[in-house]
Amino acid sequence: MTNPQKKISRIALKVINVFLLVMVLTFTVSCEDNEISDFEDQLIEPNDPIEDPNDGDPDDGDPDDGDPDDGDPDDGDPDDGDPNLVTYENTARNILDTNCMECHNINDAAAGVRLDNFANAFNEANNGRMIARMTNPNNPMPPSGMLPDNVIQDIMDWIDDGLLEN
Repeated sequence: MTNPQKKISRIALKVINVFLLVMVLTFTVSCEDNEISDFEDQLIEPNDPIEDPNDGDPDDGDPDDGDPDDGDPDDGDPDDGDPNLVTYENTARNILDTNCMECHNINDAAAGVRLDNFANAFNEANNGRMIARMTNPNNPMPPSGMLPDNVIQDIMDWIDDGLLEN
């Protein structure tokens, strides 16, 4: 190729490159405009009603809409929670109130141990001292004698079930 032919070829390539660049930009802008116009019909105007998530739709994940498989323990679904789960409120509190409150209360915290509320009972059960003292035949708690096995088992079940309050 001669020098003028090379120059024309370079100019032609530049023109083609510019043309292609313009085409790509035009196509890109065109696509963006189409995407925007596709979503314009989905925009919510200020006075449009908003769909209520508590509308009774059983498949929307709302736990209070009567859906029996949503994990709501109060909707009667037998698969929601374990009714035999031992908690502080349904089991441990009564045991502690009956057997421990005489000595381990807010006014008389024998050995510095209070069992008069969930937080205190949780700490004593979680660190292992509660069961250790209840099952110690040489120095049992309560001092009047060891608790029946089923009562100790209830406390152990509370611990095994995760020391839940409710």
